[in-house]
Amino acid sequence: RNATSGNDVMFFREATDNVEIANGNLVFSTSGTGIDFSATSDASGMTSELLDDYEEGTWTPAFSPQSDIIASVTYDSLRFGRYTKIGDTVHVWGRIRTDSLSFVDNIDALNINGLPFTPATIGTAGTDTFAGTVGYASAWGGDDPWFITVDSGVDKTKLWYKTSFSGNISRVQTTDAGSGSNSNDLIFQITYK
Repeated sequence: RNATSGNDVMFFREATDNVEIANGNLVFSTSGTGIDFSATSDASGMTSELLDDYEEGTWTPAFSPQSDIIASVTYDSLRFGRYTKIGDTVHVWGRIRTDSLSFVDNIDALNINGLPFTPATIGTAGTDTFAGTVGYASAWGGDDPWFITVDSGVDKTKLWYKTSFSGNISRVQTTDAGSGSNSNDLIFQITYK
C-alpha cells in the first residue's frame, strides 16, 4: 500500500498464486540479481537460469579498414544503430551511408566498428564467431556486401561478398567502397554474446 495515497500498489493473489504490481516497476537494487528460473527443467548444457539484465539503446556504426587509414569520410543522415540486450545476448541493427569516403592506401579489408558491447571471447579472439545478415546494400563502388560476421572478443564486424551464387566468399575491400554522395548504403543486423 502506498503510504502517501493509500492506494494498493502490489497484490498477492491467493487464488492464482500470482504477484501483481498495479503501478510502477519491479526494481532490482543490486547488480547481478534478477528473475530466477531455476525451478524449470534444464538442458544438459545449462550454465545459468538467472535473467539479470535488460537494456535497449542506440549506437553509431562507423566504417573502419583492417589496417589502412581513412583519409576522409562524411556520413549522411542515414547513419544510426539500435540495440536490445537481454541477459548476455545483444541484438543490434543499423544503417550506414556515406557522402564521401577515401582511404590512404586502398589496400585493405573493410570493417564496421562501434558495437555497443564488446563481443564475448568464444574460441580464439579475433576469429569469426557470430554471424549477421545484410538486408540491403546499394551504391558501392565494387562488390556489395552479402554477409556480415562479428569477431570474438573484439569490436569488429567483417563484411563479405560472393562473386556468384556458388562462388567463394571473400572480404569486402576498401577498393569496393564508393566515393560519391549517397554511397555505401548498408542495412544489417547481428546477434552476438
